[in-house]
Amino acid sequence: MGDPLGERAWILLSGIHYPGDLPDCPDSLAADRFYLYQVSEAEYVVMDKFCRLEPELTVPVTLLMNPCFEIDRWYWRHMGLRRGYSRCELRTLERKRTWRSGSMGDVLAEHATFLLDAKTDYLYDGPVCKC
Repeated sequence: MGDPLGERAWILLSGIHYPGDLPDCPDSLAADRFYLYQVSEAEYVVMDKFCRLEPELTVPVTLLMNPCFEIDRWYWRHMGLRRGYSRCELRTLERKRTWRSGSMGDVLAEHATFLLDAKTDYLYDGPVCKC
């Protein structure tokens, strides 16, 4: 079934310049910049190819499951603070942002719908009954 929470978060994080990124570096917008993996029932680790953090940045599963959660905004703040920006500077920079990826949405329900609509034959499925 894959990892719908990690995949959605990865998609929403990609394609954005974050505080401290070099603005003329096209690689910072690469689709493979981020990788998320679950380390426990309660949290995921966010790996950023362009910024290795110690300790690693973790995001709670409860946030990822919140349909209104904006992971790009969350990551924006965390990266800005870790790179030495003040909260005031971050607010100013965030107002100037030209791209926002949106919220997580109902990831699990959307993934379940996708799987059910895939119209694959399921193991041990009998013939279709016609009434």
